[in-house]
Amino acid sequence: MSDWFGVWPVILLTIATVFLPGAVLVSAAGARGLDRLGLAAPTSFGLAGVVAVAAGLIGIPFTPVTFAIATLVTAVVALLVRLFLRRRLPERAAPVRPRRARGGVVTGVVVLVAAIAIPAVLIGRRVLRAFGGPENIAQLFDNVFHLNAVKHIAETQSGSSLTLGNLTEASRGFYPAAMHDLTAVVVQLGDFAVPTAANAMALVIAAAVWPISMIFLVTRVFGVRPAPILLAGVLSSTFGAFPLLLMSWGLVAPLITATAMLPVAVALLIQAFGRDSRRGQSRWTAVLALVPVSAGMALTHPSTIVAASVIASPFVIARIVADVRVHDDARRLRLLVSGAYLLGTVAAFVVARPDLGAAEWSAVESTTASVGAVVTSAPLGLAPTWAVTVLVALGAVVVVRSPRRWWPLLAGYLGVGLLYIVVASFADGPLRDAFSGVWYRDTPRIAALMPVATIPLAVLGGLAVVHGATTLTTRLARRRGLPLRRPARIALAVGTVLAVVFVPLSQGNQLREAESLVRYVYTYSDDARLISPEERELLEEVDAYVPADGVVVGDPGLGASLVYVYSDRTPLAPHIFGLRSPEEDLLLTRWDRVGRDPAVCEAIEELNAYWALSFPGLDALGRRADLPGLTDFDAPGIREVARVGDAVLYEATACGPVPQPDAGP
Repeated sequence: MSDWFGVWPVILLTIATVFLPGAVLVSAAGARGLDRLGLAAPTSFGLAGVVAVAAGLIGIPFTPVTFAIATLVTAVVALLVRLFLRRRLPERAAPVRPRRARGGVVTGVVVLVAAIAIPAVLIGRRVLRAFGGPENIAQLFDNVFHLNAVKHIAETQSGSSLTLGNLTEASRGFYPAAMHDLTAVVVQLGDFAVPTAANAMALVIAAAVWPISMIFLVTRVFGVRPAPILLAGVLSSTFGAFPLLLMSWGLVAPLITATAMLPVAVALLIQAFGRDSRRGQSRWTAVLALVPVSAGMALTHPSTIVAASVIASPFVIARIVADVRVHDDARRLRLLVSGAYLLGTVAAFVVARPDLGAAEWSAVESTTASVGAVVTSAPLGLAPTWAVTVLVALGAVVVVRSPRRWWPLLAGYLGVGLLYIVVASFADGPLRDAFSGVWYRDTPRIAALMPVATIPLAVLGGLAVVHGATTLTTRLARRRGLPLRRPARIALAVGTVLAVVFVPLSQGNQLREAESLVRYVYTYSDDARLISPEERELLEEVDAYVPADGVVVGDPGLGASLVYVYSDRTPLAPHIFGLRSPEEDLLLTRWDRVGRDPAVCEAIEELNAYWALSFPGLDALGRRADLPGLTDFDAPGIREVARVGDAVLYEATACGPVPQPDAGP
């Protein structure tokens, strides 16, 4: 882990980029304290995504300067609107003032810092160990696109989600790019290597954004109190399903980012549409905050909008049940709004689903195993963490004993559990598609939702333990005649002791197994799934043989397209998928016939694609490479330029003089 000490500037800059823009905007809008902290990251991603789209529409570059100016302008507008509304609608425009933690402001701050620092350290050290080094990359299928997308945005200063597509001119179209936009801002600010910036972003998302988001959600259910805040922070570090396990799958980096922000959206939906807001938690504030948060999630990974709506639905149903019993105009209006929300959730769940043509994932375990996975919070064969299981069970007991108050927590937990059981164990068919189509019928994606629904229930169980231990301590103290002037301090002390005991009990085999899976996909070896050490070395040398405007032909499934990231040379196929022009398709299927087919030379000259990379072995999905134009490099008109082991760079000599790189001064 010593390699990471040299990239702390990147990590600190990433933290600032993720939290500062959003914090400026929500502060101008009136958020304070924990609200400002919880809303900051989702708002930053929303700003980045929207600013990149706007910049593309009006024809200006998307740069850190553009982003900063747009953030400040938006903040000024938000401030002016808030001041205007304060005069006209003082109650609705008032900023959020969360209820202070019992025990004072200082105690609340100390607890909050601890609740963030504990998971940051626990998750952060696992992520750093799993990544291995700051420039290592996930050897996974989708990572070719994600790294090249960040490079593309940083280099072209164009990051609109409306046009990013699959990074080719022929495939221009919608692709949610907010995560790539914000990572590109980090790259541009410090001229950092794309893999290093991407890893710093992943670290900040996992170790900072995720715990803060869970803490924010728990305060919307239990209030801003020390015990639930501390429990939420600690519990966010105890699940292998997220964030670690999802880092070993895909790599669906935008989904990891959006899932880390998902608790914030759930919290705001509960605050806006759930039961009566707690003191200081305004419904109108929540509705307004949903705008940038929803933008951030939709422009990062839209499926999480549906997930948030589903998880929050039990709280909305509870609101409807309460409003049905009271007959006044305000309640009727809320009833209509809540009903519309539920109808919208059902419609989104049914309609908002991607094309499942490429979603080939089937069941991964038996129904019995999947039920056990839900009960023990140990999906996909991970070992159970019994300390967490006990807290969840205690939370369920509390719900059974006080169903009217707490049933939405158990309903959300069971709802996500049902989704997991169906996708993990049911046979392919209409029922499985209906339940899991939003998530591509992909078990790891739904497994990643389980902690969001499970942690609030576990917090409820933890609070029951704290309450029981506090009651017992109080009784014993009274029997001994000890003075008890501040019971809240006793509860805090008991909760702190229990948290200290719980942490080592919760960091067991489940997390070690998830960490090992991440380490495997970030390891460079001769049988790596994407690029081997030899292939990486050659990729880093390509710029010595190919001019700056040269285009390199290569199989993206074998990692050859990462020449863009490692040598700043344009790949003919920047992503495994994507529409190609006729000339691009011709070269991918016939480049090695350059000495026999005049049409190949014409395409090479037109695209300046005189060079091709040959990487041996299977592609990122474990399949044989199937690009017919990159097989016969012994054919006439082709010359070997550079070799590192079995990785080779070739150039086409049959089309006349090959352009050479600038030798420099």
